[in-house]
Amino acid sequence: MACQILVADSTAGLLSGVHLVNLGPRRLRDLPKPIAIFQLSAPGLRADFPSLRTIDSSTETSVPPLVG
Repeated sequence: MACQILVADSTAGLLSGVHLVNLGPRRLRDLPKPIAIFQLSAPGLRADFPSLRTIDSSTETSVPPLVG
């Protein structure tokens, strides 16, 4: 059971009384610009998760472009 709760910066601004961990800006599919992602942190919720699978974390973006 994973229990990871993620919210975008637009939703995080509407929340109060909860602890949010800033995971930084991430590029998500179908969105033109990176958005800040936050993870909800609370007693009883797991805190350690693998890295997010986002466009900017794929191996394709780390390969330098071919110049020819």
